[in-house]
Amino acid sequence: MKIVRLLEFRKQQEQQAKGVLSQRVGQLREELNRLQSLKEELLRTENLSFQQVEFPVALLQQRACYLERLQGWIREQQEQVKKSRDRVQQARAKWEECRLEKEKMEKLMEKWEERQREREKVLTQRYLDEMGTLRFIDGNQC
Repeated sequence: MKIVRLLEFRKQQEQQAKGVLSQRVGQLREELNRLQSLKEELLRTENLSFQQVEFPVALLQQRACYLERLQGWIREQQEQVKKSRDRVQQARAKWEECRLEKEKMEKLMEKWEERQREREKVLTQRYLDEMGTLRFIDGNQC
């Protein structure tokens, strides 16, 4: 019975790992879209600064500061994406570990059930042998 409970527990863990995995994948996609939009905005800003060379120095400094902030945000987002990827890989590894353990438990359960069937057969055969012996003994006593 403990094995059955363990199997159910492993199935629940597997479902949870799948949920976490799909959630992380969704988050990674969202973060990737944000990074792409930030990159496009950065490219537009760089193109604007190259097209209009006649900006006053103060505006150019503001643009440079803004570009630095954008690049900082992009770096932060890339770090978060990397961390999320690591978490997804860990979740995948945990899910795989749970799956393998579940398979082992199922094999153990099958072996246990086979042994139980064999025991039942042996006990049934012993019972039948004893009943036959008793009938033979009862028949000889008469």
